Amino acid sequence: MAKGYSFAALVDVLYPVYKTSLGNGINLDDFNSYTHVGVYVQVSNTNAAGGSNYPEPSAGCLEVLPNADGVVQRYTVYTGNNATYVRSSYKGVWGLWKKYLTDNLIYNAVYPVGICIQFDANVNPNTAFPGTTWTQIVDGRQVRAAENAANIGTTGGSDTVTLAERNLPVHTHTVATHSHTIATHSHTMAQHSHTVDSHAHSMTHGHTASSVANGAHTHLIANGATQTGTGDSITLNGSNHLMGAFGPTGFGFTEYALKGGSQTPDRGLSNSAGSHAHTITVTDMSGNTGVASPGTNTAGATATGTGGPTATDTGGPSDTGSVGSGTAVAVAGIWHKYAIWKRTA
Repeated sequence: MAKGYSFAALVDVLYPVYKTSLGNGINLDDFNSYTHVGVYVQVSNTNAAGGSNYPEPSAGCLEVLPNADGVVQRYTVYTGNNATYVRSSYKGVWGLWKKYLTDNLIYNAVYPVGICIQFDANVNPNTAFPGTTWTQIVDGRQVRAAENAANIGTTGGSDTVTLAERNLPVHTHTVATHSHTIATHSHTMAQHSHTVDSHAHSMTHGHTASSVANGAHTHLIANGATQTGTGDSITLNGSNHLMGAFGPTGFGFTEYALKGGSQTPDRGLSNSAGSHAHTITVTDMSGNTGVASPGTNTAGATATGTGGPTATDTGGPSDTGSVGSGTAVAVAGIWHKYAIWKRTA
C-alpha cells in the first residue's frame, strides 16, 4: 500500500467503478486485459440476454480481476438463487463459465427435485435445507422397484392375503378310530288309523284227489250193521258196547274188546277189501263271494323304542370335515420405520 493512501482509495484505484452500466449488446469477452480490471453492473435481464457470453441472461455484477497472462471474470446474478459464476482467460483464450458451489447448488446436486430420502430421526428437510421444499410420505407402504418409467409412483399390494384351496399343498385329513355314544332314548308315534276300502272276492272251481293205498284191511261194523262173511251183525248198547281198539299194527286192528253179550273176536268185522285207495272229490265252490268291510285299524298312541347306550362308528383313513374361518394371513414381515421425505421444489 502506498504511503498516504487509505484502503478505500486503494480499492478505487484497483477496482474503478464505471458509472455506466454494461448496457445492451455488450460482449463480456472484450473485458480481457489489465486495463479492464474493475467492477461493472448490468441492471437489466433484457440487456444480459441481448449481450454475449453471459453465464445466464440475468442482471448482475461483473468483477474483472487480474490474473497471470490474462484476467479472471466473476459474475453474480441479482435474483433467483444468487448464483456466482467464474471464468478466466489465458493469452486471450477464454475458458468456460463455472458455477460456484453454494448451499443451494449442493442441494440441487445431491438432492434433485423428485428424490426421496429417509431419516431415522424426526428431521424436517424443509428446515435442514433452506431454499428447498419437501413433502413427507406417510402412507405406510413398503418400497418396490418400478419395472419401467410408466410404473413410477404407482401403488398396490396388501399387508394381508387370504389363502384359497388352490394355495394349499395336496393333503388328506385322517380321523382315528373312535366311537359316538347315544344316550338311552325313545321314539313316540302319534295315534293314527289305516282304512281298507270295501271289496269282494268271487271263486268258482272244484278239486279231485285220491288217497294213498292203505293195504288190505277190514272195517268194524257197529250199531246193528249187517256184514256178509266173517262175523255176524252186532248191536252195541248200554250192556254191549265197544271198550277199546288197539292199533293199527300194519294194516289191521289187532285187538277188539266188547263188553256184555257175545265177545267173539271176529264178530262185527267186515270182509277184507284188499289193498285199495279212495277218491276224494271237492265240490264246486261256484258263486262264493266274500265282502271285506272298510274297517279301521287304529295304531296305539305311543310306540316306544329304547336306543342302545353306545353306537360305535369307525373313522376311515381319509374322513374329512369342514374347518377354518378364512381369516386373512399377515404378510407384512418384520419392519423398521423411517421418516421418508420427497423433494418437490
